[in-house]
This record gives sequence, C-alpha cells and structure tokens, in this order.
Amino acid sequence: MKLVRFHLLSDPESIRAGFVHQGRVYETDGTSPIAVHDWADTQLLAPIGKPNSVRFVPSGFGVGGGQAGFDSEDSGPQFVYLNPGSVVGSHSNLLLDDDFGGVSLKCCLALAVAEAGMNLDPGQALGCAIGFAMALVAYSPELERRELASGLGLSRSHDFAIPVGPALTSPDEMSDDLGPEGDFVAPFACTLSLNGADVAVFDSTDGPVSLPSIVSFASQTAPIRAGDLFLVELGPTRQGLRIEPGDEIRWTSDRLGSLALRRI
Repeated sequence: MKLVRFHLLSDPESIRAGFVHQGRVYETDGTSPIAVHDWADTQLLAPIGKPNSVRFVPSGFGVGGGQAGFDSEDSGPQFVYLNPGSVVGSHSNLLLDDDFGGVSLKCCLALAVAEAGMNLDPGQALGCAIGFAMALVAYSPELERRELASGLGLSRSHDFAIPVGPALTSPDEMSDDLGPEGDFVAPFACTLSLNGADVAVFDSTDGPVSLPSIVSFASQTAPIRAGDLFLVELGPTRQGLRIEPGDEIRWTSDRLGSLALRRI
C-alpha cells in the first residue's frame, strides 16, 4: 500500500490522508473510507507531516577512521540529526539561497516509524516501520566543507530542504524486495534527473547500511517513536553538481515512485 497525505486543490487548507491505487487517491480517516479523488485534483504533501526527528547517514560518513557509516570501536552504524522543519513533500517549489556557494543534492532512501520501541534488532525495527520513501537532502557543499573542517559535524549546511515522498510504501508491499532484517535482497534502481536528463543512478543497496539497522542502532540509546524519520544516502552525486533556479528535479524508482520538485 502507498500511503499519502494531501490536500485538494479546491480546499488547500484541509490536510487529508489516504492511499493511492491505480492512479486515484482514496481518502480515509485511518480506518474507514471517506472519498475517492482524481489524481489531478490533489496536491501531495510530505507523507508523514513534520517528523519528531530526522536521523541521517551520509554515504561517506564514518567515525575514527571506521568504515563509512560505522564507528570503529563498536561497529554500530552512525548518524547525524537533521532539521525536521526542513521536510517537504513531492511537487514542492524549493526556494533556496545561493549565498553559500550553491546548493546540491544528496540522494537517499527513507524509512518512517509508526510504533515506539527500544532495544530493537533490525527485524523488530522493520516491524515498527510504516513505510519506505524516496528522499533528497538539499545542502551546501561549501558550508559542509567548513563544518567538517571545524570538527563540529554537519549542521546548517543541510538545513535547506529535505523532500520526502511521494508516498510511504508499506513493508508488506515491499515484501518481495526485503530480507528478514529489512535489507534489500532484490535491488532496484534509483535515478536522479535534472530537466529530463539523468545525472545519477544508484542501486537501492548502495547505502553504507540498511535503514532498519539504523533504526535498531538508534533504539539502543533512546526509544524510537511514531513519526521518527530515518535517511540513508545511497552515494555521492557528481562533483560540482548544482541545482539552479528553474531546474526540474526528479528522484525516481519503480518500487517507491517519483519525487518531483522544482527550484524557484
């Protein structure tokens, strides 16, 4: 099932929820059906609203010289926190500031949590998930370079925008793609395009760690809660890639859909 949050173009103030099936949007109250809407009459929002927290594993992130995404002492996957207020949905217009040397993109997959839990193994962590999604992180490479050089870690360099969507695809729908601990055993391609031209292609297994393993690791020190969001970057985009005003952006996979954006 592909779960969405949306509003009607005729009623943009009312946020609704439901699921997508065969090109139509089925509105529900969580348990009972309410209405069926044509796709053209809706505007998708971020599928989880504003998350409680955003935990992010960059593709080359490591601690103490350990493997990317892993701590050299405890072999646990490491993450940083990003700004939950930066999360937006598909078909958003991104208003970005170029005063920091330009803005680029990090290509990610996301997992949203539906149930609380602590001290989870990866299989249990997958059981707490509501769904997977495509995600991007808009960031300033120049600010990132300064932050890493300072030794303080990532902060406002990654504050620009975190597009997530277009929907949350449930683990049940992904069952043929997932192993018992939530790793992708049937890899699928993910493609980033700018203005109709492909600029990066990744495999769903390219990230340094699986999403459920990050949820599991995070749950060892604090409870995970419904609404928490986890991101894993699949790999670096080409050096020098920048998005300019007017650029049309698509981050697409056959399994999770197409996250479409425009920079204004």
